[in-house]
Amino acid sequence: METVETHDDEFALTRALEPLLAIKGSVYACLGNHDYETYERSKKAFLDNGIKLLEDDQIVVDTKLGPVQIIGSSFTFGGNDVAKKHVERLCEKFKKLEHTKARFMLIHNPSVFSYIPKDEHVCVWSGHLHGGQIGFRRWTILQLLAKSPLLKRMKTEFPDQGLYARGRNQLYAHRGTGHYGFPLRLG
Repeated sequence: METVETHDDEFALTRALEPLLAIKGSVYACLGNHDYETYERSKKAFLDNGIKLLEDDQIVVDTKLGPVQIIGSSFTFGGNDVAKKHVERLCEKFKKLEHTKARFMLIHNPSVFSYIPKDEHVCVWSGHLHGGQIGFRRWTILQLLAKSPLLKRMKTEFPDQGLYARGRNQLYAHRGTGHYGFPLRLG
């Protein structure tokens, strides 16, 4: 599977999302960087499949266990300072609601997880890094380059797939189903 912007078939994403119509209840999403290259097509595919798109917005959903707060982030293009400020603004704008049982954030890029204050009590769902794209038993190219002066200067943790925790926050980074560039997925 390729990313959406590489397809000539304007309905490929709509068809790929159709199985989600069978889910009882609501489905929520945020956009990733490739979705912005086909912004209107992506938005229409979500809408056609009953998926509620959250772009720097939140919704409180009533569940059997009680109300759940879901916050969706727009993808931030730019360096670490831009991403850090964006996440800080989201946390300030959408504070934990007292009456909710759980709090989730949909943020495409898991590397911004380190910018979320440690006491936000939030579970973040993300993707973006394609499981590291090149990995051997969870050793990714990012981990192999960890001693690189460039990555040290960025001072960002790079969770590429799986479960992580930082303070009172949790992160699930999905490895994704597609790839970008030539197919290097090894791990």
